[in-house]
Amino acid sequence: ATAAGLVNSLAAAFTKSAAHHFSQLNALHSGIFSSLSHAVWSWQIPAVVVDYCIVLLLVQSAFQGEQIGWSLPALTVANPAASLFIGAYLFHENLNTSPIGLAIQAISIGVIVIGITILAKIPGHFESKST
Repeated sequence: ATAAGLVNSLAAAFTKSAAHHFSQLNALHSGIFSSLSHAVWSWQIPAVVVDYCIVLLLVQSAFQGEQIGWSLPALTVANPAASLFIGAYLFHENLNTSPIGLAIQAISIGVIVIGITILAKIPGHFESKST
C-alpha cells in the first residue's frame, strides 16, 4: 500500500511535467494540433499511463494481501507525503517554512494519519453488506 502511494505520487509529477511541456509547446507552435501531437508523443504521457497501471496492480495487491485497516492508511498517507517531497525538491515549489506554517502542516499531517487510522479500524466499517 505504501509503494502504491509512492508510485501514485509520481503520476502527479509526470502530469505536472506534461502540462509544463504542453504549455511550452503551445507558445512555440502556431497551431493547437501541432502542439497537441507533440504533447501526446512526449515521454510524460506514456509515463503516466505506465505509472497508473503499476499503481492499479499495487493497490489491488495491497487490498488483497492485508486487512484494509492496515493498507488504507498507508496508501492514503504515502501519496500526499511523497507528492509534497517531489513538489518541494524536484519542482522547487514554495512551502511555508515559518514556525507557524510548519506547525500547522505537522498538525495537519498528524490529524490525517490519526483520522484515517481510526476510520480504518472501525469494525465492519469497510465490510460489504450482503442481502
